Amino acid sequence: MTLPALLLALAVQEAPPLPIRYTLELVEPATPLVALTVEVAGDVDGTSEFSLAEGWAGIAEAGRDLELVEARGESDLLASERLHSYSWSVAHSPGERLTLTFELGPTRHRANRGPPGYYLPILEEGLLHALGAQTLPAPAHLAGDEARAITLEWRGWKTVSSFGVGALVETTLALDPYRHALFAAGELRLAELELAGGTLAVSVFGAWSFRDEEFVALAERIVTLERDFFAEPTRPYYFISLIPVGAGGGSSWGGTGLTNSFALFMTPDNTLATDAGGGGLAWLLAHEHFHEWNGHVIQLAQPEPLGYWFSEGFTDFYTRRLLARAGLLTREQELASWNRKLAGLQSNPERRAPATRVEEAFWTVPAAGELPYQRGDLMALYADHAIRTRSHGERSLDDALRALVARSRAGEGPFTSAQLVDALGEFAGPEAEAALLAWAVDGVEPELAGGLRAPGLRLVPGDVPSFDTGFEHEATLKNGVVSGVRSGGPAARAGLVDGMKLESWSVTHGDPYREVELRVRVGAETKVLRYLPQGASVPGLRMEAE
Repeated sequence: MTLPALLLALAVQEAPPLPIRYTLELVEPATPLVALTVEVAGDVDGTSEFSLAEGWAGIAEAGRDLELVEARGESDLLASERLHSYSWSVAHSPGERLTLTFELGPTRHRANRGPPGYYLPILEEGLLHALGAQTLPAPAHLAGDEARAITLEWRGWKTVSSFGVGALVETTLALDPYRHALFAAGELRLAELELAGGTLAVSVFGAWSFRDEEFVALAERIVTLERDFFAEPTRPYYFISLIPVGAGGGSSWGGTGLTNSFALFMTPDNTLATDAGGGGLAWLLAHEHFHEWNGHVIQLAQPEPLGYWFSEGFTDFYTRRLLARAGLLTREQELASWNRKLAGLQSNPERRAPATRVEEAFWTVPAAGELPYQRGDLMALYADHAIRTRSHGERSLDDALRALVARSRAGEGPFTSAQLVDALGEFAGPEAEAALLAWAVDGVEPELAGGLRAPGLRLVPGDVPSFDTGFEHEATLKNGVVSGVRSGGPAARAGLVDGMKLESWSVTHGDPYREVELRVRVGAETKVLRYLPQGASVPGLRMEAE
């Protein structure tokens, strides 16, 4: 290689990663209409593809709300093609600077009472609520895991995102976590709290039964509680959003943890109260914020669903434990939470499925989707008991989890299930390690009723109700007409009859302790039916106070 060629090659190698700039402009407030532009240097091969995240959280046809209206190079308009609902291709000169302009019109996704519908871009008069991976087209020729300068400019409204408050936000971050983030604008009621490490931003939209200040205080308490648990009180900026969702009656809530943020979706009838079974807003906030460590710091190796027993199940375990320690769950609520989970596991037809089944069916089969939460919660109890027993009470699962966080911050990971179990085995011992690995990978449960304990609690054999909706709910949902109501079953006792038209329903699959709520049409009248989906009792496990 000649000297000039060598110098050119070195210059190319040392060039910083290409920057990218996004602009979100409210061009028609009343319609509303948003212009979204992406500015970046194109691929050196002369063709660049831009795409959204198809399939995440079960989303199909991502991008159907976006329209590419113009692709421009440094001097001319460029030819473009829509490849799928979620991807576009642009032809240009090699490495040419590109400006793509998309339009986002009004959507109705906030009418969805559950995911994944409300994960799609929500644009209404006075509100934009967007997850980056479903809203910000990413250039495929840029590595998603390579840190680069990313600029976001807002034009036309009050804004907040995972990266700060204000009209211009500049950061250096890899494109993947940048797009796995939250962006909101409009008539937001915004609170900014200065915690030890930086700002906690909380935005509230819509009307609620509680005051904004009450919600903000609960969010602050939970964020502080979990930062203190990990001895990381100085973590930086974090953003929580709350918006109402759902059309029609029924109570529902959900959310998703994102980069430096948590998006919370609830039907307007919800309150801040914790229910008798330990569920409610405090649980949801604590669970999702715990993912800042278990999921974001401690990362799972691909494919991630193989390790959901850890990221979801252990997170449920610590949601309950930390809320109880803080007095946000009573002992009765803590026990009820355990027993709901144990009954759900006992009724789960996928109970002994291997991890590969979870990977295959997590987003499509409700029982498979519930399994890692149920299994992992119990695995955490088993590991905690083994560590306490082996250390004569001097250590617990708390120590193992903090050690994993420290290893992750030192650069280890992402972790496979085998590596996670190995890390737990350092504290729990080889026998417990072998049992946990068989459980996590192959679905083989160890003996569980032999004195398994946590502080103030013990696991005992006992009859538990099976989960039973009392009618053929899958066929009913498909056809919109109630069918298969079983005589003498829980649905029949609540007044459900074959032939009623189903308008909506709310159910927590696998949980016989949470009410099913059905809205059905009887002639010109709409009726709301509520009942516990409990079938015959079966032998299982129960948690009781010592």
